[in-house]
Amino acid sequence: MGAMGLRADVVTVHAVDGVVTLECQLESQNQIAILTCLAEQLDGVVAVVSHVSAPVDGSVPASSQWTAHGVSAEP
Repeated sequence: MGAMGLRADVVTVHAVDGVVTLECQLESQNQIAILTCLAEQLDGVVAVVSHVSAPVDGSVPASSQWTAHGVSAEP
């Protein structure tokens, strides 16, 4: 997470049977995509459930998403 400028205690990560769930509030939409991509690249990860939000225009948080093998879909 250091590459994104985040402290280790900012993101909550749960992993069960290769499904990783991420929870946090970030500062930008770009950070959500980067964090999800990084999690997907870890050995043993089969899917990422993102409960990560960030302001879209500075005031409205983005919705959660689920990704598997690089394909995004609503939960």
